[in-house]
Amino acid sequence: MGGRHSFTERDMIFRRTAGILLAIGALGACNDSNSPPSVVYEIAKQGGDEQQAAARSTLALPLQVKVKDPSGEAVSGVSVIFRPAQGVSLSDTVQTSGVDGIARVDVRVGSQEGTYTIASAFVRGRQDETVVFSATVGPGASLLSASKTSVRAGDTLTLTGANFNTNVAGNSVYFASARGRVLRATATSLDVVVPPCVASGSVAIRVEAGSATSNEIAVTYVATSPTLTLAVNEAITISGTELGNCLRLAGNGAGYLIVPQFATGSVDLASTPYTLGNTTASAQMVSAELDQMTQAGASTLQQRFDLSLRAMERRLPPPAPRSGTERVSLEALTVNSTRTFRVLCTLKAGESCFKTVTARLKYVGDNVLVYLDDAAPANGFTDTDLDAFGRIFDRDLYPIDTKVFGAESDLDGNGAVIMLLTPVVNALSPKATCATEGQVLGFFFGFDLSSRGSNSNKGEIFYGFVPDPKGDVSCPQSLASVKRVLPGTFIHEFQHMISYNQHAIVRNGSQETDWLGEGLSHIAEELGSRYYEAKFPAPSGRTDPTQVFPDSSQGFIGEQLDNSYTFLASTAAHSVTLFETQDCCEERGASWLFLRWLGDLRDSTIYARLVQTSKTSVENVEAATGESFVSLFGDFAIALYTDSLPGVARSAIPPRNRFRSRNLRFLYNNLYRRNFVNGQPNARYPRSFPIQLKTLAFGQAINASLVPGSFDYYELQTPAGSTSAALRFSTPASAAFDPKLKAQVGIYRLR
Repeated sequence: MGGRHSFTERDMIFRRTAGILLAIGALGACNDSNSPPSVVYEIAKQGGDEQQAAARSTLALPLQVKVKDPSGEAVSGVSVIFRPAQGVSLSDTVQTSGVDGIARVDVRVGSQEGTYTIASAFVRGRQDETVVFSATVGPGASLLSASKTSVRAGDTLTLTGANFNTNVAGNSVYFASARGRVLRATATSLDVVVPPCVASGSVAIRVEAGSATSNEIAVTYVATSPTLTLAVNEAITISGTELGNCLRLAGNGAGYLIVPQFATGSVDLASTPYTLGNTTASAQMVSAELDQMTQAGASTLQQRFDLSLRAMERRLPPPAPRSGTERVSLEALTVNSTRTFRVLCTLKAGESCFKTVTARLKYVGDNVLVYLDDAAPANGFTDTDLDAFGRIFDRDLYPIDTKVFGAESDLDGNGAVIMLLTPVVNALSPKATCATEGQVLGFFFGFDLSSRGSNSNKGEIFYGFVPDPKGDVSCPQSLASVKRVLPGTFIHEFQHMISYNQHAIVRNGSQETDWLGEGLSHIAEELGSRYYEAKFPAPSGRTDPTQVFPDSSQGFIGEQLDNSYTFLASTAAHSVTLFETQDCCEERGASWLFLRWLGDLRDSTIYARLVQTSKTSVENVEAATGESFVSLFGDFAIALYTDSLPGVARSAIPPRNRFRSRNLRFLYNNLYRRNFVNGQPNARYPRSFPIQLKTLAFGQAINASLVPGSFDYYELQTPAGSTSAALRFSTPASAAFDPKLKAQVGIYRLR
């Protein structure tokens, strides 16, 4: 590549590689029964008690308890057990105290009204010391009746009840899993348009008013194909089993964004053919040329290694959680003291390779200890470099992850994360393929938190590569390049360390699935960028004052922009929710975009709820949001195109169909402009916005294909004077899709 870059060419090379799979053999299986003596912790209510809420709603504030040691100091990493009262549900029943000593859970109360105890909490193993929380529960949203007992798609139905939100946008009305459009709202009645594509027969209706969910009432649904009328900049997602013949859109010059999608994360990853368009026209095959740009795609040694380690962790029996133990004093550690470590030294399938290294302690921080391998190549880190480097990890990056995601484990009792900088990490990357395949930059491996065998270091360790100016070990790496990219790798891998603790150790569950676990780690990288964006507002901290991001953000945000651009250029071929072994980058961009949109839709506390749980994948998202995944997925798919529409005020676009904290068109246009080569667009960023709409001609149909967990984008323009446009989304044989695919169509009126 050439020209000007908003992030470096070196960063891009690190992230281009061929496939490597890891399968480590026998790791050893002996037990280590040594443990520090027990200490008693105190627990006290910190917040969330005596709240008021509507029946069947989520409390505005989480229940919070603070764990302190006998001296009154807050203690992190201690397991707190929460027990709900009958009819009450909690986001989780086990939480670990964070860096502030506080453990938190969200609460949904039941239908019982009055003032009563809703939950209790105690430190694991100390049930004799319990705190209790109470709440006053009042009437919640409730349904009494519907104006019709038999309904058709497009009917306006009046629902009568109590305690609805008087703001139209504050109510969601569901007919089974299909969402109707609310036209008018008062505290006691809602006018709602019955959605299309619902299966005939008895259908349960429920109302979600804010976080409160009503009871259900039933009506009879009669299948029809009415004309769907949307206002300009209004969106709807249609799901159901009748998508082959139930949709008609108002015509007469109206223009639409059409987004067919499979909103699933639980089927095999294989391309599925479909037909989209007129219900009677023969289908034409859509050109696949838009997908070809990334079929040769880039993949990375670092990212494939990550997936291999996560897969290995899922097969490890988790160690017992640490509770009530003394910590090792960091004051006893001295700079330049030595310690030996066992470091993973293979990428080859079927091999078990660990190398012993001797490293010196170079930095002692409050949260991070930095060790440097004695065998590091010459002309690398100086003591001054390591001291400054250590402060970045200790004071900037460690707090970012722990405040947003939660606490890591502390199985070695030292209250700190060890960073081991060693050329063994460099040597993981084949020297002969540095220019084409990139390099492993660093990693966390959950095996280090196991007590099995001598190869486990039995503590929280991040392994990082070292400067290698002459390429003595593997790819030549300057001190400057290591300083630039290692912080982003650390904050990414540290999220995995926290997630492993919260999922596998605290709750004895499984490590998070790849798409969501990696997406959260890419959010962690972006959080690193946001920290420096706030620290250096434009034009400060920039080599070029026209840069969107300060220099210190480049190693954190560049990968997210590149990955997401390449995903949006070929969404039909890459899944948000299913990672393909032979791919790496597009899917990571997809999961980062989904979680960035979700954080904008809710707030940043959603990330802690996704990490501090035993649930995984789609089930985790639904539990954390209290909303169906298909509903979220449909609005997200539309938002990727409708965010920052040219010529449209952002406020005119529904909040669910845009991003709040990032302007996608601005960011990708900047990427496009700053990567021109000799006055021509870079082949990797050929357009100012990566999504290029395919044309769905009026009265015509096309054949194409999608992978599960993804979507594609079409524009349908109706002629002036036309009455309506028929629209089907079905298999090429006009049959319904497998229900597991969660087929649906997003529709947004553009004109």
